[in-house]
Amino acid sequence: MVQYDHQDGKKVEGKWLARYEGEWKDGKFHGKGLYETADGLKYTGQFANNLRDGDGIEEISDELALKIGYSKYEAAAHLESP
Repeated sequence: MVQYDHQDGKKVEGKWLARYEGEWKDGKFHGKGLYETADGLKYTGQFANNLRDGDGIEEISDELALKIGYSKYEAAAHLESP
C-alpha cells in the first residue's frame, strides 16, 4: 500500500497504478508535468485538460525513449536512445 498526498491536502491510500507531478488548472493536469505508471511508462512534457498536449518525452523502457509532439488530432514521434 502507498499513501499519496493530493495537492488539495487530501490523502489517498491504496495500490499504486500511476502518478502525476506537475502543474494543475481547475483540478486537471495542465502545463508541464510528469506522468508515470506502475509498469514503468513515463511521459514528461506538456498537458492540457488531463491530456498530453505539445512536446514531450515518452520513456517506454531504460533503452527506448520517444520524443513526441502531441496535437489535438495526432501524435508524431522520433525514436531515440536515452
